[in-house]
Amino acid sequence: MEYEGKNPGNVEGGFKAAAHNPNVSAEKQQESLEKASQIHEERQLTFSTMEYEGKNPGNVEGGFKAAARNPNVSAEKQQESLEKASKIHEERTGEPLKDQTIQKESKDSK
Repeated sequence: MEYEGKNPGNVEGGFKAAAHNPNVSAEKQQESLEKASQIHEERQLTFSTMEYEGKNPGNVEGGFKAAARNPNVSAEKQQESLEKASKIHEERTGEPLKDQTIQKESKDSK
């Protein structure tokens, strides 16, 4: 890929901008549109099985971890959040999430 090391979302946006820029030749507009479409498809395949498409997986994982330890969240939802965080972590890193227990009791379980 010619955009290795760059944010694919930004690269896709750049190609989309070029594709709609009237100062760019029709040939280059078409090329840009094709490249933007290709990048978009690659990005969708990367996160197609995940419900957080288009978001930073690390941030989503952190949100689920926070919900799993929030005493205002029901025990059932805490467990669901922990399972989702674990799945995301494993998909991102290839390693299981450590410390997969809920340490605080939720208000519902008291």
